[in-house]
Amino acid sequence: AAGLSTSEYFQGVFTLSSVSYVKVQGFRFINSVAFGAVVYKSHHIEISGNSVYNTRYSGIGVWNSRHVIVDGNDVEYAATSGEQECISVSQSSAVQVSRNHVHNNARGGSGGDVGIDIKNGSFDVLVKANHVHNLSTLCLYVDAYEEWTHDIVLDGNLVHDCAGIAVASERGGLLDRVTVQNNVVF
Repeated sequence: AAGLSTSEYFQGVFTLSSVSYVKVQGFRFINSVAFGAVVYKSHHIEISGNSVYNTRYSGIGVWNSRHVIVDGNDVEYAATSGEQECISVSQSSAVQVSRNHVHNNARGGSGGDVGIDIKNGSFDVLVKANHVHNLSTLCLYVDAYEEWTHDIVLDGNLVHDCAGIAVASERGGLLDRVTVQNNVVF
């Protein structure tokens, strides 16, 4: 996707916008000037078994969506501009982020070096059995930012060679009912 140009922010090599019941499986997204795969204002979506390498924004991003599964993907050198995270979930509900391998630091500045970020109004999200490593800051992050973010579970993840796991509210949003259990951090 090196020559791909985008006119909208929420576009990627594979863009799912205002759609439902779609499964994206077995693709390789490389050298994107935007997102690798992005889900926007959609529902009942599965992004599984894909390889994402060298994206300007999130390798996989989910915004304003519900009933989304992000499972078994390999995400490396994502968010190289320093904007967004390797896997981002924002303002979304009923999302499962599981069994993904997220690794190697983004080449950009701030923001892009976070592995998996559940943020800004998301709720009913399960982050389970992911392997996240070799990032310059956080492997797993839950951030209310400006909106009520609640019912988030981080369970059974392996995170290492990074700053670990953080739960925060950067801009005063309410963060409620976050469970962090059975993770291995070193």
